[in-house]
Order: sequence, then C-alpha cells, then structure tokens
Amino acid sequence: QRRKLRRFFDELDEDGSGHISVEELLGPLLAFGLASSEGDVSAFVDEVDEDASGQICYPEFVRALQA
Repeated sequence: QRRKLRRFFDELDEDGSGHISVEELLGPLLAFGLASSEGDVSAFVDEVDEDASGQICYPEFVRALQA
C-alpha cells in the first residue's frame, strides 16, 4: 500500500519537486469532483500542510490520506 501511495504522490507531483502544489492538485480534484474551485483546493492544502510551506510533502500526504 505504501508503494501505491508513493506512486500516486509522484504522479500528482508533476514537476518532481517532492511537494504537491495547489496547481498540481487542482486538475485532478476538479476532475474527480472532490473540489469545485481553486479555493476548495487551497483550503485542503492549508489544512494538510503542517509546516505552512504552501505545498504538501509526502509525509503530510500520507497522514492526510490515513486520517
């Protein structure tokens, strides 16, 4: 399961920075109906982003999905 989570994270991390930005999440979350606006995605990132970097790192991603 951890391997699948890592692959999913890496797919979302389009620029390979090791972090997922609002811009990288926007398309997938809108496409799957999990958000209805960029504001929704921003709010989600703010909630999950424990270190206030403005992006989601892999450990934050895993914790958010396991919550």
